[in-house]
Amino acid sequence: MCIITKIVLSIDVIDQALNQAVANKFIRDNPATGCRLPKREKPEVKPLDKAQQTDFLKAIEGHRHELLYRIALFTGLREGEILGLTWDCIDFKKGVLTIKQQLRKDQRKGGAYYVSSTKNGKARKLIPAPYVMKLLKDQQQKMLEAKFKADDLWTDKVDLNGKEYDFVLGRKNNNRVQCGDRNAKATNCNGRFKTGGYQ
Repeated sequence: MCIITKIVLSIDVIDQALNQAVANKFIRDNPATGCRLPKREKPEVKPLDKAQQTDFLKAIEGHRHELLYRIALFTGLREGEILGLTWDCIDFKKGVLTIKQQLRKDQRKGGAYYVSSTKNGKARKLIPAPYVMKLLKDQQQKMLEAKFKADDLWTDKVDLNGKEYDFVLGRKNNNRVQCGDRNAKATNCNGRFKTGGYQ
């Protein structure tokens, strides 16, 4: 947390305490009213240059979250937005992604996953490079192959808080299935059991 954020939070706490003191008639007025807060400075975004991108792509090759990293690199989407992508958000004919939600994890210990709206609360359309659409099409094919191998052990959707989602990446790791081996715990089988989302 930057120093300005800490200052703003401290002033907010003091302001609330003084407002409570006014409400309790300990003081007549809140001396913090009208206090000017320092402006929050947004850090400058520094995209990777071509050499850094090449190094990054080499470094993630074969990593279990490679697809997530590639999509992030070529779209600029946030991690939660990528993990929140569902198949109905992808229009392969028009080459358009609809970013309407994000997958998040409660930060408390043992916190559960949940789906929330995007950071600004609005859905948006994105026309990514054809390369990204190919990555997504390949992922869809891998999932179909995994579904075929898993047979009746496959579940199409993830249930989160009573609502079902058909995520592009990620699958709860509670199914006892591994592609080609029904007796082992789920591992990355190029499907959705452990592919770059959450476990």
